[in-house]
Amino acid sequence: MDEDSRDSTINEEYNFPQIEVKQHSSEMTIPSEYILSFDKLLTEMGFGYYQLKVYFTAVAMGIMEGAQVTIFTLMVPIIEEEWGIPIELVSLQTSFVFIGFLFGSLISGQITDRYGRKFAFNMSSLLTVSVCLLTIFQDLWDYQQAFFAPCCITALQEITPTSLRASLTSVVTLSVSLGQMYGLFLASLILDDNTKGNWRVLTFWGCFPGLIAVIMSFCIIQESPRFELLQGRFNQGYMIIQKMQRSLLSDDQKFKLKNWAHQINRINKNNKNASFSCLFQDKLAYITPILWIIWLCICFVYYGNLTLMPAILNELNQGQSELRQLVFSSISDVVGAIIASLIIDIEGLGRKNSLTLGFILASVCSYFIINDSFSTWSIIQRLLLSMNFIFMYLKNLQSLRYQLTTEIYPTILRATGLGLGIAVGRIGGFIMPWACLIMQKNFSILSPFTLFGIFCSITAVITQFLPYDKIGQELDT
Repeated sequence: MDEDSRDSTINEEYNFPQIEVKQHSSEMTIPSEYILSFDKLLTEMGFGYYQLKVYFTAVAMGIMEGAQVTIFTLMVPIIEEEWGIPIELVSLQTSFVFIGFLFGSLISGQITDRYGRKFAFNMSSLLTVSVCLLTIFQDLWDYQQAFFAPCCITALQEITPTSLRASLTSVVTLSVSLGQMYGLFLASLILDDNTKGNWRVLTFWGCFPGLIAVIMSFCIIQESPRFELLQGRFNQGYMIIQKMQRSLLSDDQKFKLKNWAHQINRINKNNKNASFSCLFQDKLAYITPILWIIWLCICFVYYGNLTLMPAILNELNQGQSELRQLVFSSISDVVGAIIASLIIDIEGLGRKNSLTLGFILASVCSYFIINDSFSTWSIIQRLLLSMNFIFMYLKNLQSLRYQLTTEIYPTILRATGLGLGIAVGRIGGFIMPWACLIMQKNFSILSPFTLFGIFCSITAVITQFLPYDKIGQELDT
């Protein structure tokens, strides 16, 4: 029996009245009493064992990614010393890393929206860990990251109840910060000092959480039931939902879920092919560029602070331990992620205003570093204090940008929009080392913080032009 025949049988058996379909501006509407949205069903189901396992897998991958970011930061001076690489080539290598980020996120977003969350989740986790391990023998670090983020965040958002969606996204970003601390712990055991040590062994142990995540991914990850329903594969969607809630769906629930899928697909009928051009249709034509500026600024300033820190500490030669300062910055990241989880659902702050506030505070800290008016503070004191606060604010912003982006785009475009946002952000990472190098050569070693402050101030203003904040709303509205 096909789906239409089954629906007719259900209607007759339960005496459902005929649904009156109205047409308004080419959109078909179905009375709300005959619709059960997937988000409402998720709220009724709650956060169960299946979601917990998926989040644990994502957290393990996040720990690996954070560890690898720290390891790469520590590897730069080691490889520079070991291989005698000039600073210009170090900047080039850093730029190549972000080119890898860019293409990885673009490809991942398209695969996720075209072929499903499960396939992308499994393949990207396997590819990320495999290439990371190959880095031990060949310099492939440039291409190992960014495949996983679009499909991971998309998959998690689509199986999480609305009330928990924002705070649990912060948990995933928190795992990256914990991964950075894990990388620092490994470095303290394996590296001799800031310029010597077996970075290959360090890389291998940094990958260990990812190996666990790959095994779990292939064993437990199911396709997103939201994605299946909106693709018209209703029976598969119903089966996955029943596995998640460990009970059967009623015929009434199936009927209303199907109506919801039809309604959402009618609204998003122009986005069916998940192409990049769909990100610029209707109201998204105004929103997408603003999101790109937000992503660009956060990546530029965050990775600028992260990659400049070792060189600045060595140049100032103040007897500060680079590893200790990286620990402080990682702790600041953790604090920032916790703050994000606490404020992201506060009415009046939400996503948009929290982003604006974070950019303003990061700008103030950048100004504090370069301002000599604070004569009672030494340069190193201003630097260490302000950089820690900048890391805290930017980690807060990182949580918010993921949440805002995934909520704005519909399911059929969610991973593509997120992937392209990540890609644009990596452009900031690509130009960052060259911009900082030029400013340091022509002005002073701290001059890039002027650029960071200006960029954050401009982005704070631009963020306020976002037309709405989707705090507490369903994903596909």
